[in-house]
Amino acid sequence: MKTIFKLALYLFLALGVFSGCSASSGGAEFLGKEKESDIKKHLVVGKTTKDDIFKRWGKPQNRLDNRHAKKKNTEDIYSYQYQKSQAGYTAFIPLPVSASKSESTIKYLYLGFDKNDKLTEYWFEEYNNDSTSKSLY
Repeated sequence: MKTIFKLALYLFLALGVFSGCSASSGGAEFLGKEKESDIKKHLVVGKTTKDDIFKRWGKPQNRLDNRHAKKKNTEDIYSYQYQKSQAGYTAFIPLPVSASKSESTIKYLYLGFDKNDKLTEYWFEEYNNDSTSKSLY
């Protein structure tokens, strides 16, 4: 009886060790680390240039055509993207049941420039997704 109890305890602890959560992030790390208000301090419409932006945060991941522009004098739009995902799993129940939870955040910074490479506009977008799933085998 003691042996069965010890075996059950070890199994329970092993499940606790192997279940947990993982996180990953990627893209423009500054969007994940800096506050939006701090980023805005470096963006002055009509003054900040493409070169200023590229030196500060590196080359953007994407270039869009100007049909996405909100202002008429915008020639080019560039975007930076940051994504963070976190997944956690629960496996403490010694039955054929599983549960999982995941969270993800995607942040974008869009920058528009005129023909002289001066900043004409910018905007931020953020998307959050929390999901939970449960399965019974």
